[in-house]
Amino acid sequence: MEKYLFENFLHLDRLRLGVRYMRRRKNMEMFFHDHDFSELVIILQSENSKHWVDDRKCSIRRGDVLLIHPGVSHAYQNTGMLKLVNVLFNTRQMSLPTLDAGNLSIFQQITSSRNDAFNVCEMPIVNLNEKALKHVLDIIKELNYELKHDLAGKNLIAFSLFLQLITCISRFGKKISSDTSGNNVEKALNYLNLHFNEKISIKQLAKMSYLSERSLYLRFRELTGFSPMEYRKKKQLEYAEYLLRSSSASLHEIAEKCGFCDSNHLGREFSRTFNISPAKFRRMQNL
Repeated sequence: MEKYLFENFLHLDRLRLGVRYMRRRKNMEMFFHDHDFSELVIILQSENSKHWVDDRKCSIRRGDVLLIHPGVSHAYQNTGMLKLVNVLFNTRQMSLPTLDAGNLSIFQQITSSRNDAFNVCEMPIVNLNEKALKHVLDIIKELNYELKHDLAGKNLIAFSLFLQLITCISRFGKKISSDTSGNNVEKALNYLNLHFNEKISIKQLAKMSYLSERSLYLRFRELTGFSPMEYRKKKQLEYAEYLLRSSSASLHEIAEKCGFCDSNHLGREFSRTFNISPAKFRRMQNL
């Protein structure tokens, strides 16, 4: 599982704020990760996308706002058409005046840490209608501009825009009732998403799912289009591709992190799937 660090995305170190516009790629499907900062995620486009936290999931749609505090392992499913914008922050290093906004439960939830009274989950904290969403996106656009340009008073303006942003989300957002779902086969799916780099057998997966091996195989393929072991290999290779693109780790280290026997095993599986060797793939990223 990957861990994102605030320093890699930060615009203003003093304010501990950042903005990222993202379109999820298919090869990042069910890519579980956590981070050392809090994150507001505003969904801009979604086509049957799901948000996962540990072994729980929830459907997400345009206008939904997710709140992810540090240390929460989460991922997205059906990411081909998913577009979102992230606002990164760290309330522990920001002195936030609350004034009368302290009476808004969503404002309290956003500005609290994970270990405070509110529990972070896979559910959106609110949904914004089109008018409210436009207003929030305009604020984020201004915030992003201030964070990226060296203008007089940018710290104060960025800070005030962040306060305006979270207050508007708290004021205009419509709370969403819980509609989470799950079944036995998803226990196996979630385990593989989190532990694909560890040794696991069909027998063990079937036992934790309270299913026979045949039932698990059939239901897992129906849900994902892959057998459990095919899905595990898919996750291993996706992570290997990510590490080859984003890290300087050796092939031996990458093989170990991804759960392959050795670099030769990694090379065979990677070449068979992507029609290119890991070493050549890495060289192409640096051209």
